[in-house]
Amino acid sequence: MSESLLVNLRELEERLFSASANELEELIAEDFTEIGSTGRFYDKAQAISLLAGGRVTSFTASNYSLRALAPGLELLSYQTCTESIPPVTALRNSIWRLQDGKWQITFHQGTILQAGP
Repeated sequence: MSESLLVNLRELEERLFSASANELEELIAEDFTEIGSTGRFYDKAQAISLLAGGRVTSFTASNYSLRALAPGLELLSYQTCTESIPPVTALRNSIWRLQDGKWQITFHQGTILQAGP
């Protein structure tokens, strides 16, 4: 695994949470799908609406790792903990694809580990 690729994809992943709708259009692949931590499915338009609309709960992210799935296809895994009371911890996985020289997220899934005490 390339440490610089891990850093690059981590930065792109984190940019999703503060990007404008135009930036999100570039970062998110047309065929994007997400399975949220509640089990709900989202497509690209729904994800952009949630992210650009500021409807994402604040959280901290840690324990990033990267695994190559195929040339130009990487699985980025990490853990989040919300800044809510009680805090909610989740495992998250994103698949990033190198498309025309740019990395785009094509899939994301969050799985809740614990919902508090």
